[in-house]
Amino acid sequence: MLSKELSKKIKDDRGITLVALVVTVIILLVLACISMFMLTSQERDKSSYSENEVLEAKEHVMSTANKILSEFYTEKYDNNNETIKDIEPQEYVIKELQNELDSKYASVSGNTITLKPTNSNGEVITGVYNENRTIEWSN
Repeated sequence: MLSKELSKKIKDDRGITLVALVVTVIILLVLACISMFMLTSQERDKSSYSENEVLEAKEHVMSTANKILSEFYTEKYDNNNETIKDIEPQEYVIKELQNELDSKYASVSGNTITLKPTNSNGEVITGVYNENRTIEWSN
């Protein structure tokens, strides 16, 4: 008797139903869409920086330029350094900025400073160190 009930149950049990299979596939598709969205949003965040990061980079460049300018005047006037006697402050600051700036923040070419962080639109921000000893930023 037990074997007849068992054999009848086995014959009736035909595996998973089509409804269960469709529900499982839909759940997997939803999870795949969510994970793809998360991955693409993280890549988008890496390509542009927040305003705070851009301001931090600008501040770092300006404070480095001011530190170099202060060192220049100290060497030129307080220490009577003959090697920088005929060098203009702007020329000295630009030369030293090329050596001092961390590649995380900016790079220098001529008197143009290019920030590493781009603005929120992905545009490159450049600045020019001028004879007024300030940096005029493009954005």
